[in-house]
Amino acid sequence: MEPELWISIAAIVAGLVMILLEVVNPGFFIAVIGTVLLGFGFASLALPEFFFGWGAAWTIPIFGIPATLLTLWAYKKWAPPGDMPITLASDSLPGRTGTVENDIAGQEAGRVRIAGQSFRAVADGAMAKGTAIRVVSVDGLTVKVEKQ
Repeated sequence: MEPELWISIAAIVAGLVMILLEVVNPGFFIAVIGTVLLGFGFASLALPEFFFGWGAAWTIPIFGIPATLLTLWAYKKWAPPGDMPITLASDSLPGRTGTVENDIAGQEAGRVRIAGQSFRAVADGAMAKGTAIRVVSVDGLTVKVEKQ
């Protein structure tokens, strides 16, 4: 068997494996590479003189770029991105707004809700439940808030 045939078959098998891996565990975009390998493998079986001869340098731009774009388009249709989860960290809290959950009595801590999460909070003055607040600073696990 000629080496070109082995390379074509290896590209097809590798492409199928990558696509199956993407189906089992989506999110790595390995199907893009798998599609390009499948395209290369089948095309090189049909036209070995082109892919393993003088035209080898044109293989990537002629087949790789359209296959990549087509796969990305199909992937977005098949598995559209959902809403990104909101992750709050201490450095992202200052400036955020929310509402008071449990009354805050000055430096006696209460609870506030910011982006759907509850935080221990203190303020310079008293605040009743339902008051709109803005985070001023963060100290450990406690946020300092002010009226909005």
